[in-house]
Amino acid sequence: RGLELNSIIPCSVMLSGLCKTGRIDEALSLFYEMKANGLRPDLVAYSIVIHGLCRLGEFDMAVWLYDEMCNKRIHPNSRTRGAMLLGLCQKGMLSEARAFLDSLISTGSTLDIILYNIVI
Repeated sequence: RGLELNSIIPCSVMLSGLCKTGRIDEALSLFYEMKANGLRPDLVAYSIVIHGLCRLGEFDMAVWLYDEMCNKRIHPNSRTRGAMLLGLCQKGMLSEARAFLDSLISTGSTLDIILYNIVI
């Protein structure tokens, strides 16, 4: 690979490229390699991988990463929450989408028009 994993920005660019081309396994490998090399993924890195997972219908892993991100006190933004909700709705997982939306409400997350439009 030849990539030095010493900065989050080039790693995030690589993650984005891998996810956009459907190479989620490679993106996950890079994500874990970053962590193993002492880089702490930020909101951008987590969001990129979560979006990629949701696009491919890999919701178990997306939910796991989303929870990990929240447990590390990295607060998801509206785009990340929207990717999760939209992916669940598009796959017909409406009860899971409702549970996700309910969890956002119960934790005091800000819900915006984008999230409500996804549900509608």
